[in-house]
Amino acid sequence: MENNKLPERTSSSHSKQNSDSYINHNLPNLPDGAALGTPPTPLNESIDESFVTSHTFPTDISNLSNAETAHPSSNGDEELPGGVRGAPFPDEVVPTTFDDNIYNSLCELECGIPLLLERIKQSMISCKEASTFLKKKAQIEEEYGRQMLRLAKSTSEMYSTTEGKAGSFVESWHHMMRLHESIGEGKLRLATRLNEISDELTQLHKEVDKSRKQAKDYGSRHEKLLQEAEVNTEKSKHRFDTVAEELERVLIIKEGESLKEGSISRAANANAGSSQSSVYADKKGGFSKMRKGAGFFRGRNPGQILKQEEDIRNRISQASDSFKRNAQESSNLRSEYWDIYMPRIVRTLKECSDEIDLGVQYHLERYAFLLENALLNEGVTVTPLAKEDGPGLRSLVERIDNQKDFKTFMQNFAVAQPKSTGPTRYGPEYENQGKAFSPSHSYARIPSASHSQNQTPKASITSLPPLPAKKTFGIDLTDQMIRDDVEIPTVVEKCSQIIEAQGLKSQGIYRLSGTTSKVQSLKAKIDQDVDGIDLFQEEEAMDINVVASVVKQWFRELPEPLLTFSLYAQFVEAAKVENDRLRHIKLHETVNQLPDCNYSTLKYLMGHLDKVKEKYEVNSMHTSNLAIVFGPTLLNPPPEEQAKGTALADMQYQCKAIETILENYVAIFVEEEQ
Repeated sequence: MENNKLPERTSSSHSKQNSDSYINHNLPNLPDGAALGTPPTPLNESIDESFVTSHTFPTDISNLSNAETAHPSSNGDEELPGGVRGAPFPDEVVPTTFDDNIYNSLCELECGIPLLLERIKQSMISCKEASTFLKKKAQIEEEYGRQMLRLAKSTSEMYSTTEGKAGSFVESWHHMMRLHESIGEGKLRLATRLNEISDELTQLHKEVDKSRKQAKDYGSRHEKLLQEAEVNTEKSKHRFDTVAEELERVLIIKEGESLKEGSISRAANANAGSSQSSVYADKKGGFSKMRKGAGFFRGRNPGQILKQEEDIRNRISQASDSFKRNAQESSNLRSEYWDIYMPRIVRTLKECSDEIDLGVQYHLERYAFLLENALLNEGVTVTPLAKEDGPGLRSLVERIDNQKDFKTFMQNFAVAQPKSTGPTRYGPEYENQGKAFSPSHSYARIPSASHSQNQTPKASITSLPPLPAKKTFGIDLTDQMIRDDVEIPTVVEKCSQIIEAQGLKSQGIYRLSGTTSKVQSLKAKIDQDVDGIDLFQEEEAMDINVVASVVKQWFRELPEPLLTFSLYAQFVEAAKVENDRLRHIKLHETVNQLPDCNYSTLKYLMGHLDKVKEKYEVNSMHTSNLAIVFGPTLLNPPPEEQAKGTALADMQYQCKAIETILENYVAIFVEEEQ
């Protein structure tokens, strides 16, 4: 509580009327025609305008509002504390109505200002607690959201490098991780909004605290002025009492009255005239003072006594004027304080109290609304209300078809499984053909050469081992394209098609490697039947990083790199050119020198990578990233250069060459044909 000493609303001894009454009843009986001196100039009863304007309000109270007091003596045209006329608060914080009944009740209370100051202090503590809570909750939500995002992304990426199940499970699993990413993003949005609310509450606390302190100082200053005026009045009263006592002693000696009778007579007159005076109520004290006066005037002649009386009369006249003047000033200041300043300060503090109370309530309502929406959105993310919003978490789990996945795994396992060294169900074919090829029958009738050339027995065809598969890995590019009679290598074309259909939005495509066992399995299937394989139905191809790894491995295993050994030096020298335009031209000229098979394959590959980099905002694979992946793969030095150890030094130029070719894909390959 504010333990300030409050000024009283009324004073029985300091008003003008009471001061006149006090002087009249406490002066000794004067002879006819006796005067105290020139009376003081009376002050105006009403508050002088110049006095009000001389007591200006502080100019630094920026947040106090204009207040029309409910008292008739209020100066409605006076500017408010802070030099502003009621800056309005937003409608959603402070209501447009003001409770005048409570305001009038506060104005009637002498403790109205301390009451409001204490109430505002309590509201500020509540505001600070709410701000601290929201700030800490925002930190918790932000940390949860970041951890959730990091966990979901890392889990999704790591699963691609493991040997976990494929098929419907991996599709549902990746979709579940995306749902968790959405939940994490929602937590981050909630944390941002909570931080905003906390900051606004902190700012509200600072502004109200500043206004409270300024209003308190403003009121204390006027209370101090009033208290100083009352102290001055008390001092003037005391001086007047002292001089009046001296005058009474002089008059008693002058008139020749006895000390006892004079003291009793003066004490009786004082009690009958005014209950407020008790100067001579104590007989023992009065007798003592008058004995001192009698001793002071003993031995003096009448002329000296008359001169002393005249001096005392002048002094009592001055004391009377000072007492009346101070009493009038104290009365004016009290009237100003209780009728003008105190109502204004009360209204200002009440508006500050309403501001912080309603502000805290409003922000807590915002918090409740945001939290409710966040929880509802999280629930809708996990379980969408409409089908068009996508599958929910439970439906994703229900989509997992373990039986279908297992059947697919069974079908692919036998093909992908390397030749077993263990026991087999059936023995080798020559066990059943041993007798037919025994030595005793080996020199039986041998058909003639002409007959053997023109006739091929069915038995011999069925007994021969199967023809070797058309290998595609590690085979010279020109040889396999002539063999397969294609313009683009089949493996490159098929892998590019599935990547463009399913993997353009895959994070880190071509940068992330697939599981080694799955890559080798898919490679074996392609080498077994590159023409008949359908990658869209293969289990390994469900992980798009496995397909991308197969493409990179196919280019790495070419006996001669795609950009050829013979043109390696020209590509590197062209990549070293600093001018972008000139480097583009030189690389364009070198590309045109490639063999037809290499040129057509490079054109197709660059077209495919151009589609990949168009989705760089999603897959994070810009031109430079793709160049880092394919630079050393497509452009390798000849064996003699590798022996010199220049490959590492030239790696940056290998990547720069591929980056420039990819950036200018349209100019090099498309526009040239047009």
